[in-house]
Amino acid sequence: MSRPIQRAVFLDLNGTLVLPIKPKALSELRLIADAGEQIARLSAGGFLCPVVTVQSRIAKGFFSSEEFLKWFGSFANDLAGFGAHV
Repeated sequence: MSRPIQRAVFLDLNGTLVLPIKPKALSELRLIADAGEQIARLSAGGFLCPVVTVQSRIAKGFFSSEEFLKWFGSFANDLAGFGAHV
């Protein structure tokens, strides 16, 4: 049996969904205008929308991985308010 094909659009976090690209703190990150609505369109179209990111700011000590994961959970909840699922 074959499984149905799932379509996906891989989204980069910094510079595509949020700015600034190199934040000194997670509190600086802001959703780029219309990003929530556009991800919602992709979600409604049946696309999976995984977010990919390289967070060198964690290694440099600007914030911890735990802080980042907590922030990302809140970010994903905010996107869900648009009907966007990441």
